[in-house]
Amino acid sequence: MLDECNPLVKIFRRARDFLEHHKGIDIAIRIIGANKGIYNYVICVRISRVWEFHGKNDDDTIKHLDLVIIDQKGTAMYAEVPPEAISNLQAQLQENKILIKRKIYVDNAKQSHKPVRGAYMIRLHPKTVLEEVKYEPQDFPKYTFLLTPFTELPKLEGNNEYFIDVIGHVTALSDPTQFTTTNGDVRMKRLIHLMDLRGNKIEISLWGPRAGEFPGDQILQAAACRWYINLPEIHEINAFYASIGELHQPIEKLYIQTTNEMQGKIEQKTLLQMKSVDPFDDVNKRFECTMTITRIADNEPWCYQGCTKCTTSVKHEGNSYVCKNGHVSSQMIHRYKISLYGTDGTYELEFMIFDERGTLLVGKTADKLLIHNSKSEIPPEIGAIVREKLTVVVKVSPGKSINKKGPNRDNKDPTFDILNIKKRHGKDLLSCTLKNEEAAAPLATNAISQLQKLPPLVPIQPKTQETKVPRLESTSPNDLQLMEIDQISPFHDFSPSRKRDFNATDDSDLEETHNVEQLTMFAKRVKTKD
Repeated sequence: MLDECNPLVKIFRRARDFLEHHKGIDIAIRIIGANKGIYNYVICVRISRVWEFHGKNDDDTIKHLDLVIIDQKGTAMYAEVPPEAISNLQAQLQENKILIKRKIYVDNAKQSHKPVRGAYMIRLHPKTVLEEVKYEPQDFPKYTFLLTPFTELPKLEGNNEYFIDVIGHVTALSDPTQFTTTNGDVRMKRLIHLMDLRGNKIEISLWGPRAGEFPGDQILQAAACRWYINLPEIHEINAFYASIGELHQPIEKLYIQTTNEMQGKIEQKTLLQMKSVDPFDDVNKRFECTMTITRIADNEPWCYQGCTKCTTSVKHEGNSYVCKNGHVSSQMIHRYKISLYGTDGTYELEFMIFDERGTLLVGKTADKLLIHNSKSEIPPEIGAIVREKLTVVVKVSPGKSINKKGPNRDNKDPTFDILNIKKRHGKDLLSCTLKNEEAAAPLATNAISQLQKLPPLVPIQPKTQETKVPRLESTSPNDLQLMEIDQISPFHDFSPSRKRDFNATDDSDLEETHNVEQLTMFAKRVKTKD
């Protein structure tokens, strides 16, 4: 059926058969004219998975609708529906439906968090035409996955190129529990232990809505993370179940510390108290403080070249970028590394803010700021965060605290990494006065010397003559100046203030494609443990 609809399928099938016959080789398929643009391809596929991408917060609006589609021969591809096409197409894009799709176009696959293997993806359009196939062929596959052995998972730590598929027996399970992460975020969490046929075990963490949706006896509608539980129609599940034998064991109950228990481990301190934090002994501790940003360090770059698969820095080697974790990519992304100083009236300390938290605070990505600014200059958007008052969760930075370099080599105070911005209080115009033990005395002496140079005060008596009250003239709306008021976000509202740039593009959807060859995407994935 699909061969008649789309000649491209023949090419992909030939490549797949060639790979199956010749194990361990790499091949490339070149589709002339398919790198970008709209093409009148017609395909017949089953929708295997559908999920909505809302960004980091599941309560936000839908950024785009994502699909995994399979043809009659089992070839799978990832497809994406843009926001402007969701209202027209979502009702027809239901799991297990077989559809004929017209007016679609092929694009380069995303660089990270790919649900299936492949060099290309499909993008739907508001003009895409969907036609449901009424008579379903019996041999049309429903599921697609590429199972990874448990023993191979440690090699994939930090690699976010693909989602990972595993099969195992549930040996332990926790209740969904409110949990405070090391960043200070409060989210629902559930722990699951899986065991393979060789007795190897892994721990899986389900976050947010996924924590409440598991377990179930059917395929659950849960974002890109998907589980198939005891489905007899999946051959791999039947084969695994038949091989369990003596490995079968009752499911244990796991326990997760509650938010209140975790909150007790975050110490609330003043900056003067944090001055005594030991970067050797206190490296695993978390601290909460409220401070006002006093200045941005101008002797350090505010961004760095980062890996697209993890957050480490990269080096340019030939035509590729190689990071400290060994990931090789043809692209890199600029990430924030802002050194700032803050005070709470008791002391001033240095803080570092990285990557996504920098984007939330500044309101734009580092790559966007570099369009009109250099790394050696502080962009106005970063300078605008001075005097902003924040409540943050931090940890001590051993590297910055122990190994002081450059102008800061004589500074013995610890430096802290900002893990989470719990609350933005707006601009604090009154408390940006340094009260360090070392700086307090010179500051006071300077203030007294300036006061002594002022002329004596001369009393001013009120005038006794009659004062005419001028007649108020009407003012046009164009002559009025509106007050600019900072909105105080809720306790866990991490959305950056748009006060500085009302025309700024919403950067909360970090799956934005910057060009055909480059895509940076942030999404949930299964974390693995040895």
